[in-house]
Amino acid sequence: MTVSPIELIKKIGSALFGPAHPETAEEVLPEEQSEEVIPGPASEIPSEPLIETAFESEESEETEETEETEETEETVPAEHESSIPSGSMSDIPGKRESIVPPIKEGTKMRVISVMNYKGGVGKTTVTANLAAALAKRGKRILLIDLDPQCSLSFSFFHRRDWRQKFSETKTVKNWYDAFIDKDFNCSLENLVVDPEVPIKGEGILHMICSHLALINIEIELSSKLSGSSERELRNNYLRVHSRLSQGVKSLKGRYDVVLIDCPPSFNIVTTTAVTASDYLIVPTIPDYLSTLGIDYLNNKVEDLVETYNRYVDKCDDPEFTHINPLMMGVLFNLVQFSSGNPIRAQEKYIDDVRKKKYPVFEIMLRENRTFYSSSSSNPLPAVLRRSVGPAQQKVVNEIEDLATDILGRIES
Repeated sequence: MTVSPIELIKKIGSALFGPAHPETAEEVLPEEQSEEVIPGPASEIPSEPLIETAFESEESEETEETEETEETEETVPAEHESSIPSGSMSDIPGKRESIVPPIKEGTKMRVISVMNYKGGVGKTTVTANLAAALAKRGKRILLIDLDPQCSLSFSFFHRRDWRQKFSETKTVKNWYDAFIDKDFNCSLENLVVDPEVPIKGEGILHMICSHLALINIEIELSSKLSGSSERELRNNYLRVHSRLSQGVKSLKGRYDVVLIDCPPSFNIVTTTAVTASDYLIVPTIPDYLSTLGIDYLNNKVEDLVETYNRYVDKCDDPEFTHINPLMMGVLFNLVQFSSGNPIRAQEKYIDDVRKKKYPVFEIMLRENRTFYSSSSSNPLPAVLRRSVGPAQQKVVNEIEDLATDILGRIES
């Protein structure tokens, strides 16, 4: 007995979904579908393949929805890029949100490196507090932490925050890695972060954090210095040692002062800071070991400048220009005073440095370890703290006087 197509559809619907009125079956299955059914005996149309087709249709719809979702995720409009986690954009230069201030016409950006071979001389403390004092005066300040110990970074951020927010994609190591791995000049602008310190007025204090693994960069940068000819060696020398200089130049006009906290050694990372600098400040404690390396440091800087400029003269690339970092002065720090003067044991070393004709800051920063050491639990430079005692206020006053002196020198 031949079954009509409509009756066949009703029977299949009844078998799948239970008994239903003919009107309902007709509404569920439009007439267009009935035309696709091939007439024939009911025994020739198995039910299982139809059931499998129903499930395949549902899976197909889910697949299409998934594909649409994935396509949407890949084509996020530019205005929503800020909602994407920074880690997902770590290898896309220029995609991070920039907080760098706009160019201010007439700005003469000055780069100052703070350095000493000897650790423990208060180099980082001086850098952090000097930056804060200058920002309080309305200056736009950028700090760059080149010390693998990350002391400057931890002077503004708790270690946990640094690890969660910056360690993977927002440190100066990312910038050196781009050059080492891909020979790519990544913009420093993408690495600038805001410590959000309490500075009133127009002053700005931003920084580029360091990384504990920056110590490994030294070996990798050294591998970039090799070459098979004198010309190649010369060009590689200039390319490596000018890395930071080229990066800082991209921020010209956006900051008034860039302060670089250098590691306590004269390695390649330090030399990149020297070549980028207009001035050098050498904090030191007035004792034998701390002042011992000043001569050696000065000689290394002079040798670097002579070699670099000689290679520039032989190179036709206008990207490389002469450097002339000036020693602004030796800054005596952690000085112990008695009756308004340094104690006799320290005064001897102060006189010895002055006899060597090095420029020396008249301002000296007194020792107050309790005041400075509290920054470990409260990452905020001393000059920005609200309540200080009489002894601590003397330290703040000396830092403020140092800022006045430095501004007078760089603006003259």
